[in-house]
Amino acid sequence: MTTQRSLFKENVLFASAACVNDDLNRPEFAEKLSIIIDANGGIQRARRLILDLAVRGRLVPRSRSEGRGADLLSALRSEVGACRGQWLEPQPRQIASDAGYDAPESWSWVRLSNIVIFGPKNGYSPKAVGYLTATRTLALTATTSGRFNGQHYKYIDETIPEESYLWLQDGDVLIQRSNSLEHVGMAAVYRGKSREYIYPDLMMKVRLSASVDADYVHRVLLASPTRSFVRARASGTAGSMPKISQTVVANIPIPLPPYTEQKRIVAKVDQLMALCDDLEAKLRVRDEKAAKLAEALVAEVLA
Repeated sequence: MTTQRSLFKENVLFASAACVNDDLNRPEFAEKLSIIIDANGGIQRARRLILDLAVRGRLVPRSRSEGRGADLLSALRSEVGACRGQWLEPQPRQIASDAGYDAPESWSWVRLSNIVIFGPKNGYSPKAVGYLTATRTLALTATTSGRFNGQHYKYIDETIPEESYLWLQDGDVLIQRSNSLEHVGMAAVYRGKSREYIYPDLMMKVRLSASVDADYVHRVLLASPTRSFVRARASGTAGSMPKISQTVVANIPIPLPPYTEQKRIVAKVDQLMALCDDLEAKLRVRDEKAAKLAEALVAEVLA
């Protein structure tokens, strides 16, 4: 067991270093990632590992020319303060303690409330109808996977004013406020036209400052430390779906790198996730071939 753990740690460290050094095209990287997937129980664990490395600043190198995370705070104070009417100065040590992991020294720790200009605010869930109307509301399943899926919606027979906060805009972040413990707090970024959908009461919406990248924040919300933070603060009676409050969402710790580094982290995560997809397909073919071989051997024995 110790040998297996040491081997797994060695492969993780190799993969992390390859990411920082931009060596993803080396054959050894795909081999190490494949070992991680096999040794650690599957592709989903590998994807979680990628996100966990991302929020810890271990996927891309630092660049002094990009500045520091603290450089964003002045713009955030102005924009968030103007939109929300208040600005609560972040307390880095307490936020890092709540997060439960370390971030690079050049980054800053903030709460989600420090980077949003609207929300978190619950949606609205009137009774759905079985016929076409002008108003579509998202179903909870539209965001359960962690990616927005606009095929999951219902119709409501109610006119929602154009200026209502319920209408979604491109880049809005949706967070499930009630679901199973596995999915409560799951987040997705809405990508689409304005005023195509409203969102339901079982979701909250936040709209982010222009000083942060929505896709980077989304990756942080999906990472294991954030998921653990949310689950630990979910509440509910026995037999009911756990729920999280707006306060819990507002207090989510966010490790904040410079804006350009945020974009580079997202690009690296997407590159690695695509590689995982490719490896998953190859492993599936391998497993199918192994299963067919086993079936053939059994048939031969029983013949």
